[in-house]
Amino acid sequence: TQARAFAALLTREASTDDLRVHRAHALLFNRSPSSQELQLGLDFLATTKSESAKLTVLEQYALALLGSNEFAFVD
Repeated sequence: TQARAFAALLTREASTDDLRVHRAHALLFNRSPSSQELQLGLDFLATTKSESAKLTVLEQYALALLGSNEFAFVD
């Protein structure tokens, strides 16, 4: 899926969750995350995945960003 591919790219290009959140915003939105977006991303990535989850936490984060209004529509 796109989320898995994007998460794999983030893993290759960034070594920490902080850098991954910054890289994701740079690639998808062409900007840095706000302080609130950074904190939300870090909090989300710090969660543990459930045993029944089919996607990793980073893949779930990527899926959320790919489904965001800002990514889907151009103003």
